[in-house]
Amino acid sequence: MSFDPYAPPTAQAGGPAGGGGRVHLAGSDLVIEKTAVLPPICIKCGNRSDVRSVAKKFQWSPTWARLMIVFCTIGGIIAMLVTQKKAELLLPLCGPCDARWKAARNATIVGVVVIVAAFLGARLSDDPSVFGVAVLGGIAVFVALMVAYVRPRVITVTKIDDAAVYCRGFSPDAAREMTGYQTST
Repeated sequence: MSFDPYAPPTAQAGGPAGGGGRVHLAGSDLVIEKTAVLPPICIKCGNRSDVRSVAKKFQWSPTWARLMIVFCTIGGIIAMLVTQKKAELLLPLCGPCDARWKAARNATIVGVVVIVAAFLGARLSDDPSVFGVAVLGGIAVFVALMVAYVRPRVITVTKIDDAAVYCRGFSPDAAREMTGYQTST
């Protein structure tokens, strides 16, 4: 069965156990409409026990807006604020996956503190070479933390539009049940 974006909604929209909005696969992204009611299967691991709906907030800006921060800090910040899209989804998560998600959020806070401390420490140093080492070290720690620890524990968003959130990092079993085997390209 393939996804038809022009088809009228059905009673089974969102998959066999789903509700109000559609969920489908688009390439490697799981596309969840903002109104979707997801079935009780953990979106991260596919577990069916100890699953509860947890409100998760997401935000997204286009890549070009994020890259502008490197070239023009204030312009990049303005571009990110103007193009930023936000969404809140009720995601089905089991207890262990929810705990890992919270640990990832805390690790993100620690990563930001490391970068700020590196900048402050480098700024307070009288040796100019310390500045480069401290800042590059802080950035390296932050990037390593995000890639190796945070990303595997959360659902990452590749795009948010007016109707849906495009996600990665989901369980294939959960995606099959949520989509009712619907796919699109």
